[in-house]
Amino acid sequence: MYSHATNEASTGAASNPLPPSPPPDDFAELELAMRKTSKQYSFASSSIVTVVVGKEKRKYHLHKVLLKNPSLAGAFFPKCLSVPMKDWIELPEDNSVAVDHFVRLLYGQPNFGSAIADDGYVLGRMHAWVFGNKICCPQLQNHVMIGILGYWKKWEMNPALFGWVIEKLEAQSPLFNAARDQMRFALARGSKNELYGADGKFGSTFQRLRQKHSDLVWEVVLAAMEQLRNQNFQNPFDQADRYRVNPLPTNSQDSVLRGRGQN
Repeated sequence: MYSHATNEASTGAASNPLPPSPPPDDFAELELAMRKTSKQYSFASSSIVTVVVGKEKRKYHLHKVLLKNPSLAGAFFPKCLSVPMKDWIELPEDNSVAVDHFVRLLYGQPNFGSAIADDGYVLGRMHAWVFGNKICCPQLQNHVMIGILGYWKKWEMNPALFGWVIEKLEAQSPLFNAARDQMRFALARGSKNELYGADGKFGSTFQRLRQKHSDLVWEVVLAAMEQLRNQNFQNPFDQADRYRVNPLPTNSQDSVLRGRGQN
């Protein structure tokens, strides 16, 4: 009896195989990759760097993990932060309005093309473009360029902004070219008398610009006349790629930063 029961139990066990192993988790590798990336760029594990800007010493408290990422912050900040335990950077010659734009981009909230209200706001973006040039951050320069060209597409260009570009930037830099081409476009499409003539909205400003930078302005006027003759009006906004800034190779970035006294 005992032997029979044992055999019966054995037979019953043999007829009911163990359930199969659970299928492998298809998302396990993705989860691991996500956690690895999250740990690498986590704000929770990142220390804070204080960036002090301008004569007013405005302070920005920014995550080091973002500032050390060259694809976000350009080449300048990673180079500064390569010194161990560095948590303080001073930028006494820079403009806090420009750095505001940089910080918005750094944290994924650029909004460069949606809220431009006046020429002062455009000038702030121009300062941001110059700051982007200083820190070797083409991402910032290209973002603010879209906003600048978008404003000029909707509203005519104030000649004072062209004057600012002439005095602050190297000839043939992307922002210089964009401002020059926008001035030429505005003159060519027939707004000269309405806006830039003696009685126009910007008449006196344009005259001062001509007196101060006569050769360059005359060059722009001649180019505008050529466009008008050929009816070939080229709106810079529609050719925005011409004014993009491409990233420099690493060795070129180092050379540029050394030239600006950032070792």
